[in-house]
Amino acid sequence: MRRRWPHGRSGAKYNLPKAVYWQAYWTIKDYNRLKDERNSLTAGPSAKPIDGMPHDTGANPDGVLTQAVRLAELDDKLKAIERARDEIPVEYRKAVWQAMLYDEPFPVYGTAYGMRRKEMIYKAAIYLKLYRPEN
Repeated sequence: MRRRWPHGRSGAKYNLPKAVYWQAYWTIKDYNRLKDERNSLTAGPSAKPIDGMPHDTGANPDGVLTQAVRLAELDDKLKAIERARDEIPVEYRKAVWQAMLYDEPFPVYGTAYGMRRKEMIYKAAIYLKLYRPEN
């Protein structure tokens, strides 16, 4: 029996290597957690206050730098996912987004929604810099 893979047939329009497909897929599924993490980073300081002792290890001198780097990484990922989502036609966007994030079924049976989901994953992989198309 022949196996069918979600990354598509050879020669298909939105064909990705299996590892890239799943990496982009799980990054999109992780959208809400990434958004929450970004909001918690921008909410306020997370370092504990210094107690005044000479060798206190409570404060991290590079804390702001690591927080800024992490914030930039999260912004890049979130923008890439949102850009891929916004390129899906409006009539399919909500259903594809709900199916990707919340595992809700598509409203009707057919290949149109599956192709749009695959297109979103393909474009997200490109915008996340996981894949570079040949042409």
